[in-house]
Amino acid sequence: DFPQQLDEYLTEHDLLADDFTVTDLVFGGSPVPLPRIDDFPGIGYREFGTITEAAERLSWAGTITMPDEFSAAVHDTFQWLARADRNKKSVVVFFH
Repeated sequence: DFPQQLDEYLTEHDLLADDFTVTDLVFGGSPVPLPRIDDFPGIGYREFGTITEAAERLSWAGTITMPDEFSAAVHDTFQWLARADRNKKSVVVFFH
């Protein structure tokens, strides 16, 4: 439930774009059909063209002091999205 807790925290601080959640990024499904994978529970993605606002909103996280349990995850998520947006790439996330 960590991604959901993170989404709640980010929502409380207005740091999530309207069409973005960390939960969907981690568990939203594969960008291509895959056979069922029993021991690999989390795959999600964001396509290029849908990343800019999410990255911009997360960039504001650096202006607040947040709990240690969230800071690394927020930083990493921002870095993934910002780099993908800058390089005109999509992001695929695997969570195990």
